[in-house]
Amino acid sequence: MQKISVIIPCYNVQLYVADCLNSLINQTHKDIEIICVNDGSTDNTGIILEQFKSKYPALISVLFVPNGGAPAARNIGLKNSTGNYIQFLDADDIIAADKFEKQLTGFEKNVDVVVSDRVHKNHDLTRTLNTYYFNEIENNPLETAVKRVITTCNPLYKKEVVTGLKGYDEQLKSAQDWDFHIRLVLADYKIKYVPGIYFTNRQVQGSVSSNWVKVSIQAATVIKQLKAPLLKSPWMNTSIKQYIAQLYMNTAIYCKDKDTFQSCIQELAFWAEKKYTFVQSKVKRIAIQLLGIQTIIRIQSVYKNR
Repeated sequence: MQKISVIIPCYNVQLYVADCLNSLINQTHKDIEIICVNDGSTDNTGIILEQFKSKYPALISVLFVPNGGAPAARNIGLKNSTGNYIQFLDADDIIAADKFEKQLTGFEKNVDVVVSDRVHKNHDLTRTLNTYYFNEIENNPLETAVKRVITTCNPLYKKEVVTGLKGYDEQLKSAQDWDFHIRLVLADYKIKYVPGIYFTNRQVQGSVSSNWVKVSIQAATVIKQLKAPLLKSPWMNTSIKQYIAQLYMNTAIYCKDKDTFQSCIQELAFWAEKKYTFVQSKVKRIAIQLLGIQTIIRIQSVYKNR
């Protein structure tokens, strides 16, 4: 059986959800179910979902829940799914008509997750902002998961992978997909790369992910929580450590909470291991050696936050 359960958290997406659903209805692989979780929407999202459900009753189901955030909505959808593969999809994004057909071919023996490429477009999908390729992911999946964002909607998962990870962390307000895929790699699930752009994510102004400062603070928290298994991973290398150090440095510069600042300084010192190759400016690296990293961060913090 190759039944795919598509789980879509929906919150105030009346402008985009029809595009999302149409991209699923037109899939060349037909053995799917679409589970829409209306996460307490206050616009016409619920009405649009019911219209689609009425038109495609055998394909689409709609769950109405109080607003609890995307991770909780995904987990609710997961509990109600009956497929043996899982596709998470944000309601403002779309997928190519042959995504499922192509990605299913990647599930060879012992493969748990298939990842392909994605394109990032503007709000009305008329302009490409960036294209992301993941051809390096099989060489070092941890480096890819940490240093890049394997967005929630890009992969296709075996259901037991998602349930084995106990779904998404509902306490995270952002960086949930980053946390999920780092945990996935640390759990030693096998990832297969299938080339092709099958997922388009839309840039929506005001979304949580567009506030990079908040995301950075949340990401710093995620790394601290996963510190022990990260250090034990056979995939860990200097490049990953330097990236994490840079994350803590950037977070320290922009955060305004004193406790968060001190925590970032401590973690930065640990991960940097007195190496600052992630700092591109030679002058700044010399200043760090002379004055110390904390002094340089405080100077930058005053300048950036004023």
